[in-house]
Amino acid sequence: MITGEIKNKIDQIWDTFFVAGITNPITVLEQMTYIFFMKMLDDKQLQEEENARDWDSEVQNPTFIDGKLWVNP
Repeated sequence: MITGEIKNKIDQIWDTFFVAGITNPITVLEQMTYIFFMKMLDDKQLQEEENARDWDSEVQNPTFIDGKLWVNP
């Protein structure tokens, strides 16, 4: 059983979704999956930018281009 700090954090996440009107657990999982996917893309982009800075070059094929909105293909 999950108790303590972790349970409180999970409850806060569920409360946030509930307040936003998302009460179906499947919908919550879909949204969380999308958020995790976007986080992974962002982390990859940040790593690529850091590598480019280290090697004094530019990012090749950036996921997120400066000044442009990301469009889901």
